Amino acid sequence: MTDEAIKQEAQKRISEIACADNILSDSLTTEISKLVALVEVDSIFLEEAYVQQDPSVAKASVPDLIAVEKSRPDDIRQIILEASLPQKIKLALLGNATCRMLLIRDSNRMIQQFVLKNPRLQPTEVEDFAKNPNLSEVVLRSIASNSQWMKSYSLKYTVVCNPKMPQDVSIKWVKFLSAGDLKKIAKSKNIPNVVAITARKRLADKEKN
Repeated sequence: MTDEAIKQEAQKRISEIACADNILSDSLTTEISKLVALVEVDSIFLEEAYVQQDPSVAKASVPDLIAVEKSRPDDIRQIILEASLPQKIKLALLGNATCRMLLIRDSNRMIQQFVLKNPRLQPTEVEDFAKNPNLSEVVLRSIASNSQWMKSYSLKYTVVCNPKMPQDVSIKWVKFLSAGDLKKIAKSKNIPNVVAITARKRLADKEKN
């Protein structure tokens, strides 16, 4: 198969995945990340793929990443505000910290997941995301299910302390916390009661041993 044929197949698959209405699974976001890299985020294709699905999508070119990098945060905010869906995909996957900070709050859950796939994403950013009670459950679960990120003790603590973190997720990570942190969580009024109770039980078990 020629390089051009490979790109065409990749483009077709991106269109199938990215234009779907359902929430993307982790495996699909990984797949589309690789496919986008394969076709070098071809701006013409991305626009055409979405125009076929939605004629209302503007045919503006995908923002030049170098230009975006040099822009002020307020300018980047405006770029994202005016961006079409394919433009947001590129910025979520490849954009800088300001792009990631803004797009992780995007109303489209697919865009939020693409931000988490950005190879430039830093551990400090992940922790900031995990602290935010206003992020979607999809994002919070995605963070807490990433085994590489969750090697960080501070992220474990952050995940448990977020009052909007799904309770089953918080309870899962309570058992990894120190006695000192368990005491803080057990006394916290911001933590769901079931999580605080779990922390108290875990603390009692530690003190017995």
